[in-house]
Amino acid sequence: VGNKCNRDCMHCFLHKEYNKRTNLYEYPINFDPLDKNNINRYISIISSNKFRELLIKKHINSISLFSLGDIMMEDKETLSNIFFLVSKLKALYPFIKIKLQTNFIYHITEEMESLLNKVDDIRTSFDIHTRFKSVSDIILWYTNIKHWSKIKPIKLEIVATNKMIEVKRKLIRVIDKLIKKNIIDSFYIYPLTSIGNAKSNNLIPNNIDDLIDLIKDTMELDVKANTIIDALVNRDYFKIYDIFAYPITVLSLNPDNL
Repeated sequence: VGNKCNRDCMHCFLHKEYNKRTNLYEYPINFDPLDKNNINRYISIISSNKFRELLIKKHINSISLFSLGDIMMEDKETLSNIFFLVSKLKALYPFIKIKLQTNFIYHITEEMESLLNKVDDIRTSFDIHTRFKSVSDIILWYTNIKHWSKIKPIKLEIVATNKMIEVKRKLIRVIDKLIKKNIIDSFYIYPLTSIGNAKSNNLIPNNIDDLIDLIKDTMELDVKANTIIDALVNRDYFKIYDIFAYPITVLSLNPDNL
């Protein structure tokens, strides 16, 4: 739903070193603007029998708000339009859970708070040495997730860069503390893959065995905390596997059609 971000993370394949762009915080990929006209088209689609039949046929029980950057960096009008769309979705399909991913490295505005309150599932990333640029970033991030963990389930997402592997013990201690303090209810580890110009990314782990060890070590954390490792690694190439082997169906929704 957007292409703006307040970060420029080295592990992201849209980092400025891999993609030429004039605006540091706006990726050179166009999205349909979430103005009133397109929002009305979205409303028309999700209100249709075709959409309802697809949800039931494909056993879809969740919808993720996807952004190339961070959805919270969109302007006030866009955030209000997204809030309206989510509200309509929840009114039409109360069985659907709405998921949102955000970095939480910002001061929360009224529009942001309204949207966060409306969704069911919040995911945030924890990437030492890449996403956080200063101690103040970490403090702001922690303050936000500590507050919102009392309101919504918070899931932690970690990109397994070589920097994360280097600080593995510290990482595991942090995850363990967040679990025991009931600030996160689960976490995910994703391998860093090389795509296009980002193949030159020096944050990609050199030794796959190190990545496998990281995943194994985190699996030893408190299972009562609903800890989920969502990524396994193939020794020939980084691929994401689901260890529970349930089928995944993805529907792409745009203002023109399903």
